[in-house]
Amino acid sequence: MFIRIDNVPSDITEEEIMALFNNSPRVKNVAIKSIAGNKSVIIWVRLNVESRAVINGIADYINGRYVRGTPIKACAPLFFNEPVFNDSD
Repeated sequence: MFIRIDNVPSDITEEEIMALFNNSPRVKNVAIKSIAGNKSVIIWVRLNVESRAVINGIADYINGRYVRGTPIKACAPLFFNEPVFNDSD
């Protein structure tokens, strides 16, 4: 399942994203996607979680936390187009 993170600095690193998740081994992939014509990015985090309740709880935990002084927004979308990752899983 996926968590979407918005309102992050455009130069955010994967290490900063992993720190939000306390470097959990449940994090399978992190994709940082630039938005054309905009200075912001969207983060997709794929987690090894099968429960809707658990993924919502993780998103709630992340939502409103701060990255470099900016409150981020996180959600676990129910319906979305799956982001493309560069690995083969």
